[in-house]
Amino acid sequence: MPFLRTDHWRCAIIHAPLADLIRAGSLNGFEVTTLPDIGDHRFLADPFGLWRGGRLHVFAEAYDYRSPKGVIEVLVYDSTGRLIEREEVLREDWHLSYPYVFEHEGETYLLPEASASGRLTLYRATQFPLGWEKVEAFDFPDAAIDATPFYHAGRWWMFWTPVGTREERQSTLYLSVADDLVGPWTSLGLFLNDRAGARPGGTPIVDYR
Repeated sequence: MPFLRTDHWRCAIIHAPLADLIRAGSLNGFEVTTLPDIGDHRFLADPFGLWRGGRLHVFAEAYDYRSPKGVIEVLVYDSTGRLIEREEVLREDWHLSYPYVFEHEGETYLLPEASASGRLTLYRATQFPLGWEKVEAFDFPDAAIDATPFYHAGRWWMFWTPVGTREERQSTLYLSVADDLVGPWTSLGLFLNDRAGARPGGTPIVDYR
């Protein structure tokens, strides 16, 4: 009988500020809520959270091995960590993952990984958290993997991994910069080449020291 080996993610919410986790250096003693098991051959991955109206909105990739094209879902939790809603919010003709969600100047944005489409597409919330529209003016020249933007020192910065060889996708990190979120974006080139730590993994932590 053939043996099928796959990865299977199970993500969790840690009920504590990130700074507390960093200081502790361990998850011991912190309250943990695991994201739900969504069924056989399926999993949730790449969660990003955003508090709104006293509720935690967790955006995640929902993946089914029987139809290998991820979609983006939102899971809404109340202040006690109880799941009260789960809905699909974004589906395209290509695989979606890494739904980086963030706020800027009163708007809420979603920047999912969509390298299979050949481009990077930014979405703006029209009816948070379920309604999203493409920001047509967004000008990023590369089909970036796990693109992670943040605003610092009056400019926008974007960490991203290029679509290249398997080795490049796992070990290289590039940096781009723009004066405006929509661009134009200018690549500053290779920022890090390190298989152990190059690939973006969540919301950036800016150390102002």
